[in-house]
Amino acid sequence: MNTIGNRFKAIRKILNKSQEQFANELSVSKQAISNIENSKSLPSIALMSKLLIDYNININYLLSGIGETFVYRKAA
Repeated sequence: MNTIGNRFKAIRKILNKSQEQFANELSVSKQAISNIENSKSLPSIALMSKLLIDYNININYLLSGIGETFVYRKAA
């Protein structure tokens, strides 16, 4: 089953981050990352905003599995 937790973990792995590294960069605990990845909790709106701003993560993909993993901006 493809859950938010599975997609969140896949994104972390694509970014080549450990749970601890990702937690530090997102200003959350390692346990918070683990809980999201194990579908024990959902990412907060603030965390999703940070994922979009800092990593260009497509929040629609994270929540629904629809679309591309990353949001790309066209060059001007």
